[in-house]
Amino acid sequence: MSYETRVDEMIGKHVAHFQDEMTMAKLMEHYVPKTVPMPYGYPLAVYRPLHVCRSPQVKEFVARTGGKLSNGVPKVVCMEIVNQNILGVYNPESA
Repeated sequence: MSYETRVDEMIGKHVAHFQDEMTMAKLMEHYVPKTVPMPYGYPLAVYRPLHVCRSPQVKEFVARTGGKLSNGVPKVVCMEIVNQNILGVYNPESA
């Protein structure tokens, strides 16, 4: 048996198997009821995602911009934008 005939037989088997699966899928479309929406991969009756159902907690933001880091760099660095371009980055205390 030559290599070409083996390849042709292998491809023929795969094509026949694919055609069988496509035919079965077309037949099953009529018998299967409509699918249930499954957000995040789970049916709604089983899984209720809490991050969607709850409102987020309100936390107060307190900016701590004063002082310096352990290496002596000030915590606050400011920049000026002119015509959507950064003009410079500087420490406002020393400027």
